[in-house]
Amino acid sequence: MMAFIPNLERQFLENQQKAATNIRFLHQSHLYVKKNTKFASKLTTFKNNNTIMRIIFHPSFDRGYYKSHEPNSQDILGTQIVGIQGMLEHLSLYNGLSGQFASDGERAAAYLAHVAKWAKGTIIETAFTNDNLGVAKRLLEWRDALIMAGWEAAPDVDDDKPKLQLLANIESTWKGDMKGDADRWHDLLILSQKQRIIEDNDTIDCRCAKEQLPFVVQQVLEACNAVFAEYPDNVQIPDNLKIKIKHYKDLTDVYRQVAANMEDYKDCVIINRDNVSLNHSLFAWGEPLLNANIEEANPLTLQLFKLAMSLFSRPLNINDVLSYLQLPVGPVPRKLRSALAYILATNGGFGEIDWNDISDENEAAALKRNNVCTLWDKTIYDYIETDDNATSLDKKERKAKAELLKYITDKSIEEGKDIPVEILKDYIGDISGWANRYANSGICEDDALKSQLGNVVVFFKQLACILGGAEKISYADLDKHVRTIYQPTAMTQAHAQVGALEVVSSYEQLVDTPKKLVWLDCSEADQRADQYEFLSAAERQWLDSQDRVSIPTLKNILEFNRKEMVCAISKVKESVILVTSEYHHNQKLAEHPLVAELKMLRGDNLELSEGEINLPMSEEKEISIPSPKEQYDLGKINPAQRSESNTSIDTLINYPFDYTVDYIAHLGKSSKNDTVSPQKAKGLVAHHVVQSLVSRVSGKDGIRRIAEMKDILKNDYEAILQNSINVTGLILLLKENQMEYNSFKDQLKRSIDSLILIMEHHNLFPVGCELKYENPLGETIGDFNARIDLVLNDAEGRAVIFDLKWSYSDYYGNKIKDGKALQLDLYRKELEESGKMVSAVGYYLMPKCQLDTPDFETYKDKHIDKIIINHIDPPQGIDIFTQIENSVKQRRDEIENGSIEEGEGMDILQLPYSQAYIKHGGMLLVGQAQKKRATKVNPSPAIDAIIKDSPKIFTAKPEMLFTKTYEFSKNDTPLNETETTYPLMKGRLK
Repeated sequence: MMAFIPNLERQFLENQQKAATNIRFLHQSHLYVKKNTKFASKLTTFKNNNTIMRIIFHPSFDRGYYKSHEPNSQDILGTQIVGIQGMLEHLSLYNGLSGQFASDGERAAAYLAHVAKWAKGTIIETAFTNDNLGVAKRLLEWRDALIMAGWEAAPDVDDDKPKLQLLANIESTWKGDMKGDADRWHDLLILSQKQRIIEDNDTIDCRCAKEQLPFVVQQVLEACNAVFAEYPDNVQIPDNLKIKIKHYKDLTDVYRQVAANMEDYKDCVIINRDNVSLNHSLFAWGEPLLNANIEEANPLTLQLFKLAMSLFSRPLNINDVLSYLQLPVGPVPRKLRSALAYILATNGGFGEIDWNDISDENEAAALKRNNVCTLWDKTIYDYIETDDNATSLDKKERKAKAELLKYITDKSIEEGKDIPVEILKDYIGDISGWANRYANSGICEDDALKSQLGNVVVFFKQLACILGGAEKISYADLDKHVRTIYQPTAMTQAHAQVGALEVVSSYEQLVDTPKKLVWLDCSEADQRADQYEFLSAAERQWLDSQDRVSIPTLKNILEFNRKEMVCAISKVKESVILVTSEYHHNQKLAEHPLVAELKMLRGDNLELSEGEINLPMSEEKEISIPSPKEQYDLGKINPAQRSESNTSIDTLINYPFDYTVDYIAHLGKSSKNDTVSPQKAKGLVAHHVVQSLVSRVSGKDGIRRIAEMKDILKNDYEAILQNSINVTGLILLLKENQMEYNSFKDQLKRSIDSLILIMEHHNLFPVGCELKYENPLGETIGDFNARIDLVLNDAEGRAVIFDLKWSYSDYYGNKIKDGKALQLDLYRKELEESGKMVSAVGYYLMPKCQLDTPDFETYKDKHIDKIIINHIDPPQGIDIFTQIENSVKQRRDEIENGSIEEGEGMDILQLPYSQAYIKHGGMLLVGQAQKKRATKVNPSPAIDAIIKDSPKIFTAKPEMLFTKTYEFSKNDTPLNETETTYPLMKGRLK
């Protein structure tokens, strides 16, 4: 049975030996003893008999160990089991050398300054220029390894040993300013030469050979009279040991077999390195989980360091900012971060304030007075100024929290310009200070979170140390430091549960000999690195010639490890099962050296078999897959009166089920976590640029407006474009979108030039963009809200409506051709209800520089030799608005009666709605024509049916909304240009 000794019990024993004086610990210890009389009795006997403390040591015991609870096993009282770190702490505490020591990262940051003094003219000069911190970290690793080998820095090293010479020079100024583990072992060695460094009655049982330990550790343990393991020269596994080898195709099959047959492994000790994967199978079968660690994890909290510093990047990386705002914890309150993340995600940037929506003049004046220009600014301003009773933060504290976000929009931080180090240090101090306070507060109860925040604090300390006394730093250098400092961390994925199997990760962790041993992943041996491979032959030879210095060879390390493995396996009392696998995570695994050795030694006498997979029989049941329904009968519905838009009416007519879910039940609306796509951002930015141009010429006379627009476009286009990107298209500034952005910038300018040519050709002048109209459209439709992209006036004062689209598709032109351009006809009717006569409407396809319209004649501009006005004839003799009214009435009647059409994949002409369409003159549904197969006799097949499509979307809806399978009527239509009725993704510029 695995000896999971209670932490309190183990600490009590350790502290009895170390003469601990921590009052809080002693209080807890005595409570434990009082409640556990059996342990108290043993403890009294232990004290009275003055039993010798036996310390069992192996470098791997820090990672866990197996210890039997059998009667003949060494009693836990009087025994301490430690790894190399535990031994260091034990000896340091006894000799008064314990304390708080800097992390390796902090030491590397401090070491950097000393490396800089000696780097010039050496072998590291070029590398140090490119990555100074990375080089300093590597040199410090070399230095610590040499210290552990007994190296004493000698400045008189010959030139043919450049690395040793460089390290000796650095050591002359470094002098171990920040002690690492190597320095602490060296201090113990020096002390051991003067006095005994362990209790007189203590003994150390070292479970590995002396040669497997660093030379300094060897000397320290020899001074403590440690007993080391000894291996025979020709050690082999005895012939009488029962060994089986089972082979599986994939290691996952092994884990499934174990999880499904737990009883077969209850009396075994298991060796397995990947407990995370094994836990997946155990969890699936409802079995107790094992202690599992992820060695190189990147938890979200740890990434606070990288993401917090990314706020200084220019151009700003919107994805990094969004990730920063969505971290599980952070110095900025979650409420504010969530609101700002929503603005970024929905607007594609910082968002623009619609001043028309702010009816309070005092509020508008206050916003302008405080330079609040964007929705982002307004959200922060409202957070600071609004007294929220839900929190205990006063206005001053709220402002301090919000100040941590100011560098996102700080205009003093520009692309290509260095950042003042003083600003960075203040910022680092604020963030790391918060992390330290939060980790040590009563609010944070998660030990894993505390550990991660501790690592974050260390990262920030390293960065502050590196910045030192410099005045400025470029973002490129800052980012390089951040990426070098950041390190993945070991993270506990699960703790062992009651009834868990006895599992260790290596044969090195067997304190006691098991009766049965099962090695689940006996494939692909762990690679042993030579930490002295950086030494040249001359340097290694020179070191070997020095007194009290010992550099191990990789050959010797591998030889002793092999002996230790064979000895550990040989001691198993009853049987050993070695499980081999061909693959793991789709990676082919090599044969383990132990398996190869056994095959060679035992030959045909070795028991080999294919591993069985004995899983309980599963019951198969047929599942009925829901088929499309003509309609859903939900009972009478009394929808509340609402104001419609062109999008909601389009959805109502074509997709009444989606309309019911989204607009009546409000089930389709959810928060957005991701920013807009580059394609959608292009449309939003293009629209905003046109809006900015038009707003700057408002109030001018017609002719002057066009002339001034040309002038602004010529002189201020770059500034207007940059502002529009900040408001609604930050994703275009990402490096991966750079080529696309450059093309878009030129394309947009040509598009606006063509738009101005159209205005000049028809003597039009702009009235405004994003103009709102709210007039009822008769009794049938009722309240209607229109927000028109671009309204112009012609020479006679009549209105002209352009709807701007960033699309190359013929989709919008076909709408006009088929008499289904609902948006244009609804907008036309809305302006007419406002008392304005409308002379023309159309879709302006911005990347094509082309206006599709039923009202203007086709026009080809001779200067650019391109058709910029494309006349499209609509169906004759059809009153589209009347059709819309009839369709809306029909659909609302259906909804109120509870019969809501779905009809996906069915022939439109066979649906009940179509009968009403034929009878009342409603609008024909959007559909895809299905043709009969063409033949040689009839190469142009007739249309067989018109099949109802689903709404075209960018991302699938949640399952609860009956996600559909989508077919697009045109294979050449890019997915990112298709229209959608999904509320979160809809927009004027598709």
